[in-house]
Amino acid sequence: MLIDRYFNALLIMLYVAIFGACSSKIDYASSPHLKAISDEDALILEAIVHKKFGMNKDSKEIFYDLYQRTGKKEYLKETLYASLNAKDLDGTLYLANRHLGDFEDNSFVIRVMVDAYIIKKEYSNALKYALKNLEVSKKEIDYQIVSQAYFNIGKFDIALKYLQRAYTINKNDAILRFMSDILYNNLNKEDEAISLLETHSLQFGCSINVCGKLLEIYSNKN
Repeated sequence: MLIDRYFNALLIMLYVAIFGACSSKIDYASSPHLKAISDEDALILEAIVHKKFGMNKDSKEIFYDLYQRTGKKEYLKETLYASLNAKDLDGTLYLANRHLGDFEDNSFVIRVMVDAYIIKKEYSNALKYALKNLEVSKKEIDYQIVSQAYFNIGKFDIALKYLQRAYTINKNDAILRFMSDILYNNLNKEDEAISLLETHSLQFGCSINVCGKLLEIYSNKN
């Protein structure tokens, strides 16, 4: 542990020496909601080191301190992710609720809340907040989150519809694979699953997600 402390301190000193001058050039006057603090660079590096070594609780505490002292949105994001990775689910939900109104775009906070509720297996709450998030953010990831929430409560047909919306935004083969899994494994629609996969492979090529699933289905047929 002593070696780790010396290693962390050395990284911090190197970071400050290299990047300290750069951070001093930030025009905080043009962003009055942000606050300049003298030890920001050192604290950032310390938090990153903790994160790298899986010390998520320590990382969370530092990032939250940075958020409270600077008001920077990225630090709140890192705080919530670190809390989630530390499996402090109740703490994650407490912080998320506390800071839900801090920003006009709070979709990232709600996404973390959905993740926490899913891990806690509180699927009705996960669905509630996933749908709430979709009212303010309609990105590919938001449709995927709603789909996952419906999937967790066994509403596979609805889960598929939201995945289809995500796939419309981004012809991602990972999304397509999940769609085909639902069709094949949960809805017993083998022909639709095959058609979906073959159409995608003709348009965009054959990836592991697409042709791997096709091979699985064909193997089971034989």
